[in-house]
Amino acid sequence: MAQHRDIFKAGAIKNGVSEHRAEQLFDLMEKFAGYGFNKSHAAAYALVAYQTAYFKAHHAAAFMAANMSAVMDDTDKVQQFCEDTIANGLEVLHRIFTRRVPLRAGGCQAHPLWLAR
Repeated sequence: MAQHRDIFKAGAIKNGVSEHRAEQLFDLMEKFAGYGFNKSHAAAYALVAYQTAYFKAHHAAAFMAANMSAVMDDTDKVQQFCEDTIANGLEVLHRIFTRRVPLRAGGCQAHPLWLAR
């Protein structure tokens, strides 16, 4: 940080800002850097957590089906979602294949979709 302080101060002086004022400005920026980044990310994560909880509470079947479909390649996570689905009073029906997408090598890969009710 000391290196950045020197660079900032030199640039500020070059642009007509007094050395004292440059120090004050850098001190303010340094103080903000200590909490500003964390606060903004905490707010974003809180919003995502709220939206996730809302969808799980009000659209549980669709929420669980979407989550299971999203983690199809990880059987441990699918198992956790299946257990959570059953624990929340939903029934795991089966998976269906909704579409086929061409692979680069010319083959096709099925994209599964889980159903829950």
